[in-house]
Formats: sequence, C-alpha cells, structure tokens
Amino acid sequence: MDWGICGYVSSPDLADEKSNKVLDIPPVDEVLELIHDSGCHLYASEATLDIFKVTLDNFIREEDAIITVAEFYSWRKGPDCVTS
Repeated sequence: MDWGICGYVSSPDLADEKSNKVLDIPPVDEVLELIHDSGCHLYASEATLDIFKVTLDNFIREEDAIITVAEFYSWRKGPDCVTS
C-alpha cells in the first residue's frame, strides 16, 4: 500500500505526470528531501499512526520526530501560527 501526504494523490494521473516532467517539477519525495536538507524540520503525526494503522516504516526517513497535537500547539509562538 502506498502512503502519501494528506492532500496528495499517491499515484498521479498520466496527464499530471507528463505535465510535471514538462514543467520540471520534482516528485514529492524529492521536494521533502530538499526541504529537510535546507534545515527545516519535518514531523509525523501520532494521530496518523493511530487512525490509519501505519508503522514508522511508512514514513519518510527525513522525518525528525513523531509528535502529538498537544506538542505541536505547545511550540506555537502566537495566534498566527495556527489558524482555523
């Protein structure tokens, strides 16, 4: 089973694949690697593990930690960090 990022389709349509090649858009895993290598931190959600019954093997190697929602909220630095 393929696992992706929320909001992304695991296997894109052929048309999307062709347009990504024409526009020279790298695949999602490459983008995440670039983001991590540039110094950004990537976190996995503990809720995702519980809800979707996935294991740590399903996550990317660049992930820094698995955190809870409470931990995420404790890190915020003001009301603009998280909006609903």
